[in-house]
Amino acid sequence: MDDRGALDLLTLSHAHLEARRRLAARFVATARDEALALARAGELLDAPPSAPPLAVPAAMQDLVAQAGALSSAEDAARIELHYGEQMPAQLLAQMWRARTDAGALLGARLDVRRLPRLAGALERLFALVAAAGLEPAHHFGGARSARAYLAARPSVRALYAGCFFGRSMPMLYAQPADLALADPALSPEERVDRHLAAPLVHEHAHLVPLDAHEAPLPTNLHEAFAAWLGWQALPESIVPAGNADALPGGAWFVALGAAVARQFGETALVRAQAGALPTRALFGADLDEAIRWVAWAEWLRDRAPHLIPSAFALEKWLKLFDLHRDPARAAEFRARAIAPVEAAPWPPRAALAALD
Repeated sequence: MDDRGALDLLTLSHAHLEARRRLAARFVATARDEALALARAGELLDAPPSAPPLAVPAAMQDLVAQAGALSSAEDAARIELHYGEQMPAQLLAQMWRARTDAGALLGARLDVRRLPRLAGALERLFALVAAAGLEPAHHFGGARSARAYLAARPSVRALYAGCFFGRSMPMLYAQPADLALADPALSPEERVDRHLAAPLVHEHAHLVPLDAHEAPLPTNLHEAFAAWLGWQALPESIVPAGNADALPGGAWFVALGAAVARQFGETALVRAQAGALPTRALFGADLDEAIRWVAWAEWLRDRAPHLIPSAFALEKWLKLFDLHRDPARAAEFRARAIAPVEAAPWPPRAALAALD
């Protein structure tokens, strides 16, 4: 690397670290201000003004910084607003606001003995993690069993707070409009077990990684691995069976996760999701590199704030996996598609736009 290349690398590294610092500071300030506003209004559920302890996962800080580096200034500001202000504000309003029916349900102390679907699914999820040679306590808040985990977190709010995204963004399918679909005559346990078991299992299937920077990125893989794990633990999270909590669109992510499990092994998938196996070791260097560049190319087509690329373009990912079975085809793909991106001036938006 010449002096110019070294200077460019240092500049990029500084910009990345600054973007992470700026996002973290904005997130903390928003969480503090929103919590104080709720407390002054007498609406903050059982927490001092400095609580709850919210934070953006380190891997998400990295991802947001990378997205900003590849984006226009306008798009970068929009992404930072989404994760730095909108997400913590929505999480606090959802989980920590008193005097609402949703807040009452999500914060209600539950009798875990009356949550058979959720408890059974979490037991199976713990077993999947253990079967991959991992210690569940490292990924589930120190709990060695699902029973102990539920006993220590006897509310939806407490359960969600133990998840990978549980301290940084609102829980999917647990907004007031979602919860209003449940029969109010049911007990809190019945409402949670019928309507929120699948979303809670999916959130827990993201797993809290051993290394905060090692969540499998891009995000469509993180979602696909979680969907596959959740499907293994609770099949009706994808295929409805009389309950009201199957995940919309989840089958697409399960199919991608299943493709990875078939080609690279179920144990490897679980270990990658847990941060115990870097995706470079899971896929091999060439495929891992290709996945990341293709993911950014796909994301740049619509620049969605959720940063999940081509959620419904399953065939592209299957083709990418398949061509890397043949070293010659993989080398050809790298020469024709990846090398031009790497050689392009930073940020390589034009080169990524040509990558299909």
